[in-house]
Amino acid sequence: EYTTELGDLVKPYNPQLAVYIYSKSGSPEMTVQGLAETGQFDQIINYCKKVNYQPNFLNILKKILDSGLMDKAVEFGKMLCNRGEGGKNSPAVPLATCFDLFLQYNKVTELITIMSDALECNKSEDAALQTKLLELSLSRDPNLAVSILQRKKMTYYDKQKVARMCEQIGLFGYALENYTDINDIRRIVVNTHLLNKDQLISFLCSIEPEKAKVCLQDIIKASAHNTPLAAEAAFKLGESGIVPKMDIIKMFDAAGSIDGMFLFLRQDIA
Repeated sequence: EYTTELGDLVKPYNPQLAVYIYSKSGSPEMTVQGLAETGQFDQIINYCKKVNYQPNFLNILKKILDSGLMDKAVEFGKMLCNRGEGGKNSPAVPLATCFDLFLQYNKVTELITIMSDALECNKSEDAALQTKLLELSLSRDPNLAVSILQRKKMTYYDKQKVARMCEQIGLFGYALENYTDINDIRRIVVNTHLLNKDQLISFLCSIEPEKAKVCLQDIIKASAHNTPLAAEAAFKLGESGIVPKMDIIKMFDAAGSIDGMFLFLRQDIA
């Protein structure tokens, strides 16, 4: 006779056979948990439909977390939070609840892995959760935060809050990309020794012309050490028509930066 007790006895030795026993014993909860623990995620939905069972997915996920099968917990979590292509479907469980569950178990890396996938469909209603994910990543694993920010798949998070955190932990380039207030931007751009050159120039070329002009002026004035970078940024801004070339020449002249003007003109003539 097939019973859940028999399945429990078999499980440590043959998890696949235990799943079969659970299904034959008429225990859908244990069957679904067994399917999840053995990585048979594609069979879970079909099985539930077949036996007309509406599982408590969060309870099952919690049991997998309790068992310490972290790779399976991540896979199952991804399945539960999956919204389909373009985010057209609803996840099997509320994303915020899944987020809090992994956080409760202090599984931060796993949480970030699941949520960064689930939130990349970029919905406005996920603004608070996007912010929460980035705050957690920046405070616990900045490298993961950088990988999320680099992909630029999320856009509804609180940019001011994220920018402030980036600045506090030394991710000045990402602080720059997320600040919107010109005073914050001007505070960051003059610290060229702390910024990636390509990231800084790309940023200057992406903002409003008037802001770009003010920032370039600040960089030129801040320090003679900025001269090579200022000249390169000036060339890119002038070449793209963001800042008029005559205005750039006047900036170098007003700052008394003959070297900067020479480097700029040399690139412009070349």
